[in-house]
Parts: sequence; C-alpha cells; structure tokens
Amino acid sequence: MKQAAYKSYSKKGEKIVNMNYAAIDAGGEGVVKVEIPEAWKTTTEGAPMVAKSGDKYFDEVFIRSLTCMATSFRFPPLPPMAALCPPAPPS
Repeated sequence: MKQAAYKSYSKKGEKIVNMNYAAIDAGGEGVVKVEIPEAWKTTTEGAPMVAKSGDKYFDEVFIRSLTCMATSFRFPPLPPMAALCPPAPPS
C-alpha cells in the first residue's frame, strides 16, 4: 500500500506522502479479531426483514443494493437469513 501511496502522491511532496503513510499505519492499529460462534454457521433464525418504508426508491433499489453488497463480501459465510440478492423489481 505504501508503494501505491508513494506512486500516487510523490508529486505532491514528501509531507503528503508521509501523511498517507501515517494513515496506512493507523489503519492497522484498530483492527480487532471478532469471534463468531460456531452455531451461527447453521442457524435458521436471524434479524427480522426490513419493513417496507413506502418509498419506492428505498424499498426497490437501495435495500436491494445493500443486500447485494452484503452478500458479496468474502468473509465467513453469512447465516441463511442473508440469502442471495432478491430479484430485480419489475420495470
């Protein structure tokens, strides 16, 4: 990452490069490991589905996009309630 920061910001001066280096270093300092219970791998229960808000854009576009983003992360498998992205709303 530091090589990329140097390549991107070296023309702006050493101070800017060093600020980016500091940001890169700080990004790793707050990382903590979160233990996920084994039982979560096979659960069939979860948080309730988001209720429809009545706003067409929010209900049909935003929530669908958010669901798709959440299911595309390459982390441990999501519980079954996080199913695949819902089908696109009819046009």
